[in-house]
Amino acid sequence: MTGKNAASRTYPDWFSVDTGKRAAMARSRTLGQNLKELLANALDAGATQIAMTCEAATEHRRDRSGLSAYQVTCADNGRGCPDPEMLRTIGSSTSDFHPETRGRFGQGLIDVLAACETAEIRTLRSRLVFDDTGCVISRVRNAVAGLTIEGLLRHPGDGFAELRDYFQSIILPAGVELDFNGDRIAHRPIERRIESVKLQTVVYDSEKGRDRKFLRQTAVELVCQANRVSMIYELGIPVDTAPWSLPMDINVLQKTPLDTERNILPDTYKESLVHSLIAHVSDLYEALMDDRNEVPKEIRNDSQNAVQLHESAQERVVEITIGTNRGNIARENPFDQDNDSEAAELRERCGRKPVNTGSLPDGIRTLLTNTPTVAALHDELCKANFRVGVLPPETERQMVCLRMYSELATAILETRVSCDRMMSESIAAVWSARTISLNIEVSHIWNDPLGEKSVALILHECAHHATSGHSLAFQDEVARLGGRLAGWVAENREWWVEWQAKLYRRS
Repeated sequence: MTGKNAASRTYPDWFSVDTGKRAAMARSRTLGQNLKELLANALDAGATQIAMTCEAATEHRRDRSGLSAYQVTCADNGRGCPDPEMLRTIGSSTSDFHPETRGRFGQGLIDVLAACETAEIRTLRSRLVFDDTGCVISRVRNAVAGLTIEGLLRHPGDGFAELRDYFQSIILPAGVELDFNGDRIAHRPIERRIESVKLQTVVYDSEKGRDRKFLRQTAVELVCQANRVSMIYELGIPVDTAPWSLPMDINVLQKTPLDTERNILPDTYKESLVHSLIAHVSDLYEALMDDRNEVPKEIRNDSQNAVQLHESAQERVVEITIGTNRGNIARENPFDQDNDSEAAELRERCGRKPVNTGSLPDGIRTLLTNTPTVAALHDELCKANFRVGVLPPETERQMVCLRMYSELATAILETRVSCDRMMSESIAAVWSARTISLNIEVSHIWNDPLGEKSVALILHECAHHATSGHSLAFQDEVARLGGRLAGWVAENREWWVEWQAKLYRRS
């Protein structure tokens, strides 16, 4: 450093870091992404009036690297910077210590200036000039308000054509006026504000010398989508795309965990953000589905998001996907050998729609978790067809058979089982609460009670003591009980002979 006079300091280097690397980083971003750093700097300084320009400097030729020249300015009425040394030093920003500011180590401003061929900063009583001689910091007699930056920026020009649209998409805080290239940027109306959303944020931990990420309650604003793609904003400035189908931009009112390039958010953060908002925008999703007649992928494929929807929106999801509401659906079990026949009967007699949920996306499958199974609904259908109230008087034959069946079932299960009568149009027997109800209209039950079909029927109903439906586990239970019955009969041959005598000598 050399001093030209007592009021100025000259540095051979512009900054305390490698200018070339910072310039390369800035030029890898669009012009809008660079200029947002100047805007963020002004907003963090409490500015309420900001004027920015970016125009092609056609009087300057392309440099040897083929970079075009752009004249860039940003003037604000913020607090300014009382210590100009901070403006040329990485890590000197005070914005890093609070989650409700945008700055990160003062990097944004330095990146933009590093990509400039020449630049000048005026703030309060200081003036910084950056040119081929280095950086000169001097004092001025007449103080200026806020901070003004002027620079001849060398850049490929990516995003120059979209700059106007980019700045019109900014979500300005209330009370802030922003002019870009002479046009006043309109305030975008907030459609919905959601309080107390717990999201990850980041601040600089000076004791440990690194960033610290943690969860914090913040507010989130929803604004009608500015462009064709919904965006996530950090305190009014767009940072990354939003992984949802709603035509709304999301403005998070605190720092977000951006990558080192300050342009990309982790997928996990974006998914968590959407998940935390689903319940608050359930009505918007319902309206969107009504309009498009399709289920957004973030609902269709994500069980956590799907269950956050309100009941009416969940019903709309099911109706669009399955073609009917949950009350008309029966979950199929492809491993149940009786599933197809029972499902067909439910469809014909009750209008139920059998659905194999195993083939559905996660979100839809989760919404159908509590719908009844084909087996359970078929059991209910069978029970509904009982005609208990019109049963004829019990005959002596039926009384003897019921007593025998009760003893046989009790022996099979090794627990007390009762048997009674019922009438049904479709089933031979039903198990319920350790009671087997036998259809008086099924002839083999009463004419051949110890025959193969009748004993197999009792085994089948006893297996329902362990499991409902007719899954593979149910079939295994039938086989297990069959083995137990064979062993019991071998040990109690007298019982079998006695009941054969009682049952088969009667007419």
